[in-house]
Amino acid sequence: MQKEENLKLVKKLKNLSIYLSFAIRDAEFFNIEELAKGLKSYKEIKKILYWEVDLRGNIAEFMSETLGRCNVLSLFCSENAINSLDVEEEWKKADMLGIPIIPVFLEVDHIPPVLKSRLSIKYDLIDFGKNIIQLHSLILNNCAF
Repeated sequence: MQKEENLKLVKKLKNLSIYLSFAIRDAEFFNIEELAKGLKSYKEIKKILYWEVDLRGNIAEFMSETLGRCNVLSLFCSENAINSLDVEEEWKKADMLGIPIIPVFLEVDHIPPVLKSRLSIKYDLIDFGKNIIQLHSLILNNCAF
């Protein structure tokens, strides 16, 4: 029985799709493009989804099509994100679908109150590689259950 469970876990941890949710004004600040490349370098991560690269049509259609196909949503929390209806809709839909959400923040006050109890990452402005390593670790941790 344990062997079957291990095989299921290994299969589950292959071909992961990660959805990055962020306010467009924060793309450069959080270095989203480089972060996506860093995450994609891990063999178990098949796809990094975010609307700047993957958008076909409008944002609502993109969310509907892609959220259901992702294993984890990484939410980049900022003042811009708090004021973005699209970002709010993304994390709320992910939460309704039971998709694990990993807040990435600089200020705890920027995390939506209902998500503050989730495992999260304080974004490191000095060591960018640390952000990728920590996010990868939390992604695997969230997908293992």
